[in-house]
Amino acid sequence: MKPLSDRVAQTAPQFWMTAEVRSHGAVQAAFGIRFATTARLDPRLHRWLLDAFDLRLLADYDPMWTLEAESIRETVEQAVT
Repeated sequence: MKPLSDRVAQTAPQFWMTAEVRSHGAVQAAFGIRFATTARLDPRLHRWLLDAFDLRLLADYDPMWTLEAESIRETVEQAVT
C-alpha cells in the first residue's frame, strides 16, 4: 500500500480546487465527506485527523494538560501508516 502522503497527494488537487474551505473545521468536515464517507481513503484517517487536531488544541490552550508518551506514539504511528 502506498504511504498516506502519496494517497492524499493524488486526490487532493481536484478536491481543493472544487471545495471552499476557510477553517480547520471546514477542512475536517470536507475531508470526511469527500474521502471518508466515499471510502476513497480509509475512514480511519478522518478519525485520526480529528483526534490529532484535538490533541493540538489541548496542547495550545490548556496550560495544565500534559501529553502522554502513549498518545504521542499512537499519533505518530497513525501519521506514518
